[in-house]
Amino acid sequence: MKAFFQGAEASVFKTIFFGEKCVLKKREKKAYRAKPLDEKIIAERTRQECQLLAKAKNAGVRVPVILFVGKKKGEIFLEQVYGKTVKNLPAKELEKICALIGKNIATLHDAGIVHGDLTTANIVKEKDGLAFLDFGLGFFSGKTEDKATDLLVLKKTFSAGHQKAKNAWKKTAESYITNSPGGRQVINHITEIEKRARYS
Repeated sequence: MKAFFQGAEASVFKTIFFGEKCVLKKREKKAYRAKPLDEKIIAERTRQECQLLAKAKNAGVRVPVILFVGKKKGEIFLEQVYGKTVKNLPAKELEKICALIGKNIATLHDAGIVHGDLTTANIVKEKDGLAFLDFGLGFFSGKTEDKATDLLVLKKTFSAGHQKAKNAWKKTAESYITNSPGGRQVINHITEIEKRARYS
């Protein structure tokens, strides 16, 4: 199989599982780590990603369905999600769904889930809503700092890759504040992180 996506931690393949098209995410072995340690890390990160996906689904956020897990090999067979990545949407179409993006992220954060890689490449616009992909760098946290850092990745993505969607971040942030009890505190904290980055 040839990977259609190659990340720092994992390769992603299109494959077949019991006659159905699906996606296989496989964590890569690291030659610089001792084999027992490498196997332990791969198994733990695979397990955590599955836990994140399960909790996100239970919270009401659309994520790919887990079909099968091979922890030792670092393999997760996932439902293939169909639609357009938000990264490839025209500016006007993107701005129309920003309120929904903000609401979903608020739901994740309120469930204690930090995505870890909130870019528009990891959000898919389906026929009836949005699906969030790739929780491989995610973790569990209720800290304002972690939530703000998570959102800052998305803010930078809008700034760098969606310049024509001038109101994208504003609409997302407003929706996040509306849908999360601690939303305003998190959004305000982004400014603090940006200040630290400028003066460090």
